[in-house]
Amino acid sequence: MLKLTKMLFQKAMSFTKLPTTLLLTVLVVTTSFYACSNEATELPSEEPAELINIVEVMPEFVGGQEAMFQYIGKEVSYPQVARDKGIEGTVYVGFTVTKTGEIKNVNIKRGFKGNDGGCHEEAMRVVRKMPKWTPGTQMGKTVDVMYTLPLKFKLEDKSDN
Repeated sequence: MLKLTKMLFQKAMSFTKLPTTLLLTVLVVTTSFYACSNEATELPSEEPAELINIVEVMPEFVGGQEAMFQYIGKEVSYPQVARDKGIEGTVYVGFTVTKTGEIKNVNIKRGFKGNDGGCHEEAMRVVRKMPKWTPGTQMGKTVDVMYTLPLKFKLEDKSDN
């Protein structure tokens, strides 16, 4: 950088017929252009966003866990086939909470073996229908975060009446 500035200054001084302000302007503009183009090559290239499992601040259902449990309790409808066959268990639903808090890429991480009686579909339906979450953050920036939510399907005991 210093060599370029000296060289430009020496060349500028050889044009004694040009006004001094024009020479300084050419020198400053050329030096600024060189500095800007040099900085641009040193910046790291931006790579596509990665999904993260654990972040500094995890995403959260608006209102917290208690509000999420209330939402799930209100929205889940025990599938009739599962109810009739006495199918119970836990479905682990995986999904992405995006930078904007939207729920995307809903899938079953682990579910029932064999016939689930519609529990897998019901769990995914409820998660897909969730309102926007507060997104997770990493190093002060909002990021896409993978999240797994266990949903337990348990029939009421008729003997507890």
